[in-house]
Amino acid sequence: MGNTPIHTQPVYEAPQNSFPDPSETRANYHQRLELPDGSLYEGDTLNNELQGEGKRYFADGSYYEGNFNHGKREGRGFQRWNDGRIYQGEWRDDNIEGKGEMKYADASIYRGEWRENKREGKGVGEYWDGMYEGDWRNDFQQGIGTYYIFGGGEMKGLWIENRFIEEDR
Repeated sequence: MGNTPIHTQPVYEAPQNSFPDPSETRANYHQRLELPDGSLYEGDTLNNELQGEGKRYFADGSYYEGNFNHGKREGRGFQRWNDGRIYQGEWRDDNIEGKGEMKYADASIYRGEWRENKREGKGVGEYWDGMYEGDWRNDFQQGIGTYYIFGGGEMKGLWIENRFIEEDR
């Protein structure tokens, strides 16, 4: 698998006089690993695979802290990218998937549903001039939604690829 460590450094070692049952396949340790892609991992492993809670530091300066399953981000987690984005929420199969919140470098925020790393479903986007609440498709404000303009006013109706199309009747 792509997350097979090239260098391991166990943090916990079993006492010398304890012998594991060979029929058990546990070998669950808290380890520090250097992975082939240049990232570093510290956390729980199962048979030298990222499994359980841990932190992964990527070569580009980004990092993830949360749950892993079979070497992939899975469950709840927090990631900070080197471009300033910060995400906290649900992951599935190494993708942002489920409910979560992303803060962007430009200070905008999205809270809502995600699918395969894209805003998808119901969500709220907060921007410097207002707030959009409604449907999202393929990372765009798309479907029925309302944009509340700070200082007064709103645009309520159909949106396609972040553009207001027609008023709700």
